[in-house]
Amino acid sequence: MKLPQKGFSLIEVLVLTTVGILAGGLLVAILVNNTGVVYHQTSRVSQGLNINDALIKIRSLVKESSAVASEYPEGSSTPDYQTSNSQLVLKMNVIDSQGSVVADVFDYAIFFKDENRLRMIIFADPQSIKGSEDMVLAKQVLSINFDYLDDEGVNVSPSTLAQKVKATIVLQEKAGYSLETGVATSEASLRND
Repeated sequence: MKLPQKGFSLIEVLVLTTVGILAGGLLVAILVNNTGVVYHQTSRVSQGLNINDALIKIRSLVKESSAVASEYPEGSSTPDYQTSNSQLVLKMNVIDSQGSVVADVFDYAIFFKDENRLRMIIFADPQSIKGSEDMVLAKQVLSINFDYLDDEGVNVSPSTLAQKVKATIVLQEKAGYSLETGVATSEASLRND
């Protein structure tokens, strides 16, 4: 008497294994592709936030400022910072602890590219309620450009005659295997009190 065979034949097992390997390979390819897309999009969002935060800070301090200063410290034979297309020196009226403007005394804010970072330094006068700061506003900065404009938006020279400041920031961040470049521009009028 012959017993009925139980189990799978060798060919059935090989076919099933091959189908399983192909399905697994497709799933891995889909997951890897989706991970790359997510990483790329996350990098773009991060870059957009960096540019936006930096421009908001520049814009707010330009609006607070009474003028563009030619240099800091002003009147020095060897200034540490000079206003140019790649560096911005802002002059802000000092407000004391009672909320009054102190005549002919100023705080200074400087924006510049330091290696691949956008830095902001605030030099506050001792009478000022504003504190001194030194902070990095954005990383992976490829370039920064400042334009000094009159009320009609025409470039002026010297920069101390400016009524408006236009800032353009270019960031370059790694997104997967490639580099993403983001450009943003903002323009703001000086207070000119």
